[in-house]
Amino acid sequence: MANLFCSELHAIKPLPQENELATTTSEMNCWSWLTGAGSLRSIRPMADLAPRRPTLRPERIRRIAGSSPDPLVLILTNEHDVSADWVVRELRRRGVPYLRLNTERLPQYALVGKPAEGKWRVSRDGITSVLDSIRGVWFRRPEVPGDEYFAGLSRDEIAVASDQWRGVVSGLRSLPGAKWINPPERNALGETKTVQLQLASSLGFRVPDTLITNSGAEAFDFMERHPSAVVKAITPTGSRGSSTPRDSPNGFLKGFASWSQSPSSFRKRSVPSLTSG
Repeated sequence: MANLFCSELHAIKPLPQENELATTTSEMNCWSWLTGAGSLRSIRPMADLAPRRPTLRPERIRRIAGSSPDPLVLILTNEHDVSADWVVRELRRRGVPYLRLNTERLPQYALVGKPAEGKWRVSRDGITSVLDSIRGVWFRRPEVPGDEYFAGLSRDEIAVASDQWRGVVSGLRSLPGAKWINPPERNALGETKTVQLQLASSLGFRVPDTLITNSGAEAFDFMERHPSAVVKAITPTGSRGSSTPRDSPNGFLKGFASWSQSPSSFRKRSVPSLTSG
């Protein structure tokens, strides 16, 4: 039986032609699912909310999660993930044992974990997959289980139950010797603006003057120095978005007192320019 090393995943077959796809997806930060990110269920790609184009295949691969008693590859995603479908297709072609967990269906599995021993197993429909031999985990696009699995629970109880399923996926990091693509915590750092700015500056990049504060006085002083400053949410989950003040700093900051309960990011506006060199 052929083995698939995680380093080979980038070399898997080219994407299918446009007319072979049932839908398309866009990237999202899966770590936001793992950490809660202020919602009970992660946001699906917009393409999954639109009507799907007909598929040429009578049965989509994603409708079969796929399981093997001793998988080498673990895929953590959801049943609407087309990109994972094509990786599954290639794993099958190579004869690589894998387990695809569509995490929104996790309550359908019987799951047993002994994290101190690094041992996990999942069972469904009479098939038990032992994860001891997992060599690679693709942390692709997991979702929390839907409310249909929490019938009779209050909203607070659903929130608690969802957190427990997040904890299960997080707990799979205890699998010994498994290479993660990508490690969720690395994804989190890559999505953190403050870390991005500090790293870029340390590498010699020119970065705009930036202030994070919930102090009206500090914000006023910053905008006095940078009248066209851009005001942004610190994290992409914020609802404030970004804006550029059109009036004076004093006028713009009149409403800042109501913002003091939550900090904002103030950034000097910069316009990239090309210079000959």
